[in-house]
Amino acid sequence: MTHYPDPGATGQAQAQRRKRKILAVLAAGLLLLAGGIATTLAIFSDSIFGSGTVSTGAFDIEADFGEIGGYQQYATAPGGAMQFPIIANAMYPGATVYAPITLRTTDVPNSDVPVKLIGATFDPPNALTAALLYSVKIIGNTATCDEATFAAAPPLIGFPTDATLSTGSGETTHVIPADHTPVRFCFALTLPTTVDNTTQDLSVTPVWQFLSIMG
Repeated sequence: MTHYPDPGATGQAQAQRRKRKILAVLAAGLLLLAGGIATTLAIFSDSIFGSGTVSTGAFDIEADFGEIGGYQQYATAPGGAMQFPIIANAMYPGATVYAPITLRTTDVPNSDVPVKLIGATFDPPNALTAALLYSVKIIGNTATCDEATFAAAPPLIGFPTDATLSTGSGETTHVIPADHTPVRFCFALTLPTTVDNTTQDLSVTPVWQFLSIMG
């Protein structure tokens, strides 16, 4: 007798084979996944750390206006009194007066300190504040700030020359050395010959500022 395979049984066998294949594939996937995890856990690692200490420096400047007190820190307006000669109390057209400001770093450990000149402020402004002109140069740190010394000194590039009192040096700076060497600025203040009578019998107290900013 010829036996023919039971179609139902054949279908069940094929289904079981497919199931085994699917299970085998899934099992293989799990094994691969497990192998991947095992590999990750088996990675060796090493680290190196480094550290260093960083500290900020200090900078500080002080000024000498030729007063009895010598060098001091004039940190608030109006600051030290510039020692213009007595003629400054009776200025006339064409007159020029001179006064020094000497800056240096203090005794504490310092860096070189760049300073810029901020134009003068007034309280209150008047016709004389608008009329006066000034120039600034650097002279020898023990030199007298007068007409002859000022004329012999080279121009200080970027700093006011025949400028109004409210003019400063902008972003131009001059370095005050860290080694405590003084730097003497000589101010020349002029009442031009072209002024009119509106400047008579007036007074003005310009307040300049030397500003140092690090960073």
